Amino acid sequence: MSNGPNPAEEHQAHLVQNELIEMVNRLRAEGMSRQVISTGLAMGIADTVTSWSGAQSVAPWFARHACLVRDLQKPGD
Repeated sequence: MSNGPNPAEEHQAHLVQNELIEMVNRLRAEGMSRQVISTGLAMGIADTVTSWSGAQSVAPWFARHACLVRDLQKPGD
């Protein structure tokens, strides 16, 4: 049994991913560094998770999603 997204959720996640890629590309074109962008994205995610579940949930959320992303990126799946 998978803890990952179902096909509809994965499709929606790709839409979010595409929006983020566009934003990151725009910020890079404006001269913002990769480090600043990635830090800002991580801070935004941390704030979002905090608002949903509380500050104590941030580190476990990042750990779970790191595993999920790794699994989604495995070739052949």
